[in-house]
Amino acid sequence: MGRSGGAAGELRARRAREEAAAREARLDGLAERRDSAWQEVEDRIATKLPGEYDRAVSLLADLHALADREGERAAFTRPLRELRERHRRKSGLQRRMDEVRPGPVPFPEHRLWEAVVRFHERSR
Repeated sequence: MGRSGGAAGELRARRAREEAAAREARLDGLAERRDSAWQEVEDRIATKLPGEYDRAVSLLADLHALADREGERAAFTRPLRELRERHRRKSGLQRRMDEVRPGPVPFPEHRLWEAVVRFHERSR
């Protein structure tokens, strides 16, 4: 591989580091407002607008990542189960959450990233 391949690899690595740092900063900010973030999820869902459902699910994905980072998964899964139960008749919301959560473990990382990317692509 020539020089250009190395430069492209370095660029990808730098972008990955920058994205990881930005995500950590976002999670740090979220940690300071965790309770209000859950309320924001509820408020977005209450609008019954598809775009707001997307934003609510994106915020849920960040709350999940925060819980994982802090080793507090139960602090995420219990309120998530309750939220899903309260909004069980909102099929569009349930479908969005299912897209992010394909199995028994809520929001696995590989699906989480795909969902966040889809959300940001729709937001443009």
